[in-house]
Amino acid sequence: IPKTDLILDVKADKVAVTSSLLIERKSEEISLVLHGRGDKVVSVAVDGALLLREEYRVTPNELIILKAPKAKKFRMEIQSEIDPYHNTTLQGLYQSGPFLITQCESESARQIFYTLDRPDVLSRITTTLIADPILYPVRISNGNLIEETTLADGRKKIIWDDPIPKPSYLFACVLGDFEKLSSVFVTKSGKKVDLEVYVEKTKGFRALYSLEALKKAMEFDERFFDREYDLSSLKMVAASNFNMGAMENKGLMIFNERYLLVSSDSATDGDFRAVASVVSHEYFHNWTGNRVTVRNWFELALK
Repeated sequence: IPKTDLILDVKADKVAVTSSLLIERKSEEISLVLHGRGDKVVSVAVDGALLLREEYRVTPNELIILKAPKAKKFRMEIQSEIDPYHNTTLQGLYQSGPFLITQCESESARQIFYTLDRPDVLSRITTTLIADPILYPVRISNGNLIEETTLADGRKKIIWDDPIPKPSYLFACVLGDFEKLSSVFVTKSGKKVDLEVYVEKTKGFRALYSLEALKKAMEFDERFFDREYDLSSLKMVAASNFNMGAMENKGLMIFNERYLLVSSDSATDGDFRAVASVVSHEYFHNWTGNRVTVRNWFELALK
């Protein structure tokens, strides 16, 4: 799937998802099986033509197109609905207090949109977020900001494009009302990168150290491995409800706040080391891991 275009339309009781997949045929299989878990399918179209209900099958874990086009490439558009407000798994898209946050590793992108949710399927993803700017003044996703517009109903539409092909488990988006810390990192070739940290309000002072730790990690990758950061912005988010220490999503790293927020009036030296270690670890994935990965998750055991 070389290209994925996503639209997440955030409503009061659900999120309407439109996923447009450019699919490249690699075998002669008659059927096409996409992964999905808990997604309510509204419609399926191939190259602009709606499929009849008998032309596909929806199971608890799959969307099966019974007779896929024989063409080498074709476009599939799936309209579906998800409910992040009652999602208690801390996977996929879920509500954490007043925020909407994603966690897709290892197989939870399928809880947001239908795709081939496997680590070796790399896709360039463009994400459009539509939401109420009062409830969600911050609406961020992977990659670079393309444009932001106001719709007739007062809601905002914002488009993010990640030019780097990535596996679906590295998709991320975050919506909410955050305090933001900003800084700038200049790469050794002179490119300016906007650094942003998003935290719950009143907690911003506790993110100052992690922002400096991020800069040190970026300097380290340049000095030792000649690897410059490759997007125009890099965002970090602190979440109080997060089922991992942190997640290395391309351009939008999400952290359990324990590993991002620290201050000298309440933390030990070990706490500071933990933050520096986790921030560095997740940043280094930008080159080592995000684009060099495995075919099946079981292969982690072999590593």
